[in-house]
Amino acid sequence: MLNARYQGAAEATAFLHGLRRLTLELLDPPTKSKLREEAEQLKQAIGELKTKLASLEDRLDAIQLDLSCLVYPINTLPNEILCNIFAAAVSSSLQTRVEANRIRLEITAVCRHWRSIAIADPRLWTQTYYGVKPGSEPCLVQDRIFERFLPRVRDLPIKYTVDLQRQRWLPRRAFNSVAQWQEASLTSRYWPDCWDGNPAPNGSTICPRLTKLTVNVEDPVIKPSHLVMEAPHLRDLSINVISGLLSHLLFPTHQLKILTLLEPPAEYAQLLLLLTQLSGLEELSISMTSPFEEEFIDDEDWSSKPPVRLPRLSNLSLGTGECFFLKFLDLPALTTLHLSRFDEESAQLLGPSVIRSSASITSLFLEPTSYAAYCTAISSVVDSVKHLTVTLFDMNTHEAKECSADLARLGYLPNLESMTFVTDKGHGGGNVKPFLEGIAMRIANALFGGAAHEIKLTGLVLDSRVPGMIPAEDMRSLVYLQKSLRSMQAK
Repeated sequence: MLNARYQGAAEATAFLHGLRRLTLELLDPPTKSKLREEAEQLKQAIGELKTKLASLEDRLDAIQLDLSCLVYPINTLPNEILCNIFAAAVSSSLQTRVEANRIRLEITAVCRHWRSIAIADPRLWTQTYYGVKPGSEPCLVQDRIFERFLPRVRDLPIKYTVDLQRQRWLPRRAFNSVAQWQEASLTSRYWPDCWDGNPAPNGSTICPRLTKLTVNVEDPVIKPSHLVMEAPHLRDLSINVISGLLSHLLFPTHQLKILTLLEPPAEYAQLLLLLTQLSGLEELSISMTSPFEEEFIDDEDWSSKPPVRLPRLSNLSLGTGECFFLKFLDLPALTTLHLSRFDEESAQLLGPSVIRSSASITSLFLEPTSYAAYCTAISSVVDSVKHLTVTLFDMNTHEAKECSADLARLGYLPNLESMTFVTDKGHGGGNVKPFLEGIAMRIANALFGGAAHEIKLTGLVLDSRVPGMIPAEDMRSLVYLQKSLRSMQAK
């Protein structure tokens, strides 16, 4: 058993040395000659394989051509199977909102048989897009396609998208299906006005089935004349308007589970005040794209007040420059944290927040601007984190060595189970090699010390959003390390 252990350690050490770049000038003449001979053999083998591959590709093209000439008698399929095929075609083609409508029209235009089957299946029409075109009067604005789609849904709940296309007035027709809305997305320049003759009390409209709502308006001002919506079952809300929200969107605040802010509020105190009423909130995402100004302006001094306690919030995502918000929150149930584009100063706010909340963060997503920011954020959760995702960043030589040395220690991130590296052109691509070298040394240290069982890390993932940003050598190294980690767990 000792021999097996040392053999594995020797292999890991050999791989670690292989990560270091060697030049031919450092090799003796016999080794150079042997390597050149092996290279020629590999070139010859590759040439033969390329010839064989070309032959196989030609054969594959011929087979696919033959298969394309075969027509399956699809109309002999049972109606239930055809309905499933139609539903799959629709769900796989929803790349844009308009696409949701177009694909259904194409299905019904094939033949009378397909049309009758598609119209008879209400499930096929439950996700629809209503496009409102500008008109001289609200009553003249309509979408005839939607008016034909809606009766086919029957009484099923629908996923509904309405785009007002900078139209100020909300046409009454856009709310004909409000009783069936289960998920709704409203895009407009303004919060919609009430229409003339609205029969609902207090100018409100009731959405009895609505559980998920997205409201994206350009003008953040809500006026008394604007429409009031009642959603007694609302659970998921994405919005960029806070001022006056609760007076025009009526829902049981304790029932809301997910809140996403699409844009920064005019005053952050309004957001804190809103959060004090959302005791059941489980996920909060502040999707900001611009850094926050350091001044926290409000009539009340929130810094002197106790932090807003969100006892059930387990998932928090903060946008660029929003780490300061941690100072005002008490999050005892927090387990998942996503920090976007933060510096060292912002990362220093994480530690006090974790201590104050007694939170145990197990999933951490980091987009640091520097190695110092990365280290500061990690130090706050080094013992609890199990799943770590890092957007790669640039490091100098000293920082790269320090990064590798930290990962080599078995006591560093002792509960780490998976690690994902993200490459993004907007972040400069970053450098994954120090992380790979550190993991290789970690494996070697565990095998030499007979502590392979202490390594819980089994998953390594490289998420390259821009092709070619990661060298092939690093890709091969990651694959090798992944196999080594899994083989250690199997023993």
